[in-house]
Amino acid sequence: MWQPYPASEGPDSITKRVEVIQPQDAPVRIVRVDFTAATLTIGAVFRFTHNYSLEVVNVTDQIASGLSPFVWAFSGNAQGAHHAGGHGPNYSSPLGPGQRRVIRTEGPVTEEMVQFGDDVHVRVGIDLVKFDTCTWNNWNNIKPQFDSK
Repeated sequence: MWQPYPASEGPDSITKRVEVIQPQDAPVRIVRVDFTAATLTIGAVFRFTHNYSLEVVNVTDQIASGLSPFVWAFSGNAQGAHHAGGHGPNYSSPLGPGQRRVIRTEGPVTEEMVQFGDDVHVRVGIDLVKFDTCTWNNWNNIKPQFDSK
């Protein structure tokens, strides 16, 4: 059984900033987020390494033929992010109904100027899940809105 809010592990400097975006209709649920291998430094710039793992479970009765986790590190807030960088690899290994899997990713580094102090957020979600008959898309929920300035 999946938890309504996933467990989050790793350095406090990251886990206290984690925002898990997981709609109720998500066909693949995030059970656990582990940022133990990630780093975040904040000062005149923030620097985030996208090294993390997610434990996921397929809560449908269909085989997911692919999925893409996504993590955004950004300053500002969801309605007006100032700087951001995301990473979302695609995984094409099938995930059967009720099956759990740990997905590990090593990604790029996001490094940006922070305009408003210590306001960095780390947003986590599943971007998309592919099935034989359709694709579930969560992109607009995960991506923060950016200031037009």
